[in-house]
Amino acid sequence: MASDFEQIAILHISDLHFAQVLANNEFELIKGWNGHDLTLCMALKPALDDAFDFLQLSELDKLHIVVSGDLTAAGTAKEFAVAHSFVRGKLRINRTHRSEIGLNALDKHIVSVPGNHDHWAGKKFPPKAYTPGIMIRHFEPTPWVAKWFSPGGKLEVEVYGIDSNSIFASGETNLLAKGGFSQTELTRVEDLLTQSTASTTRSMSRRVRILVTHHSLSYIGGGVLRREELEDSSQSRILDLAAKYHLVAVLTGHTHDYFCKPFNLHQDRSPWEFRSSTTFQGPPKPDGQGFWMYLLAPGWKRCYLDRSKLPLGRGIPFR
Repeated sequence: MASDFEQIAILHISDLHFAQVLANNEFELIKGWNGHDLTLCMALKPALDDAFDFLQLSELDKLHIVVSGDLTAAGTAKEFAVAHSFVRGKLRINRTHRSEIGLNALDKHIVSVPGNHDHWAGKKFPPKAYTPGIMIRHFEPTPWVAKWFSPGGKLEVEVYGIDSNSIFASGETNLLAKGGFSQTELTRVEDLLTQSTASTTRSMSRRVRILVTHHSLSYIGGGVLRREELEDSSQSRILDLAAKYHLVAVLTGHTHDYFCKPFNLHQDRSPWEFRSSTTFQGPPKPDGQGFWMYLLAPGWKRCYLDRSKLPLGRGIPFR
């Protein structure tokens, strides 16, 4: 498959929850405060090798990475240092090369948005709702757009990022871990979509649009208090934008479970939501942690394979 050069491989990870030390194996009494588990970090490379084999990818297929929030357990400077070192570099657990871990991602091949934990600034209870200082230092200021091209140049993927914590920019706490978009962010992301629509793609290329945010658009399991849910008006606004500007998928996280389903908008191009579970938060549990892999190529339909510990996705539907 890699020989035709008209495909883009995307790794979707989420809720990494990096703690203050790399070799972390200590966990909190409160589950939601837990940091990453080193054994899960060490398991990522063989799992990715397995995914590459399944998707018949080669070294010619550069892996693009989406992180849909919660790089850190509590938004501290030490946690961000560990997270960036792992995602953008390589680290050794011992002196042998076989102990190397880390994604070693180039800046041009990775995008990320903040999660609610990233905004905590170390304040776990009650958790801080919004910390503007994490922008620029740790995240590209939202909203943003990144453009990725297949090696042959005939497939263009536009990835848009928006912060689902921006509704709390006035600085209150967010004990129920809810989400919402500020009107400013919604206006700016539509401006980006409009500007892109007005521009032309490369000669003979196909354009695909994806949105990345932390809170799920579909999650409704928060009970009477609607814990962890995205507010209704924010969901409606994103779905309106998806229909108007032909977004094919929304990549999310936050609830630490796997989900994939299309929104029935009665449009020719209804978007899908792909929600990733936590990738690294400990302690490990069977079928609990993992990632999504997507392979985008013209004409492909979605195919889902549920593997033993790390569910893998193959493709996002688009026409």
